[in-house]
Amino acid sequence: MVFVEVKARRSMEYGAPAEAVTYFKQRKISQVASQFLSKYRKLNFPVRFDVIEVYMDTMTVNHIENAFDSYLRY
Repeated sequence: MVFVEVKARRSMEYGAPAEAVTYFKQRKISQVASQFLSKYRKLNFPVRFDVIEVYMDTMTVNHIENAFDSYLRY
C-alpha cells in the first residue's frame, strides 16, 4: 500500500517541494494512513510513503519512493 504526498513549486525560492513535507505533515499523513488501513482492515499490508515533486518552472516531476518512515505500526 503506497500513500503519496504531491507537492509543487513554481520556483526554488522557498526550497524543494519535498522540503514542505515536514515532520508534522509526515505525522498527519501517517495518522490518516493508519485510520484508512484500520477502516478497511488492511492491517497486515506493507506500507510505503512516497513524495512526488512537481517543478512548474521546468515542467518536471520527481518521484521519491520511501520518502519517509512512519512512527506508527501497522
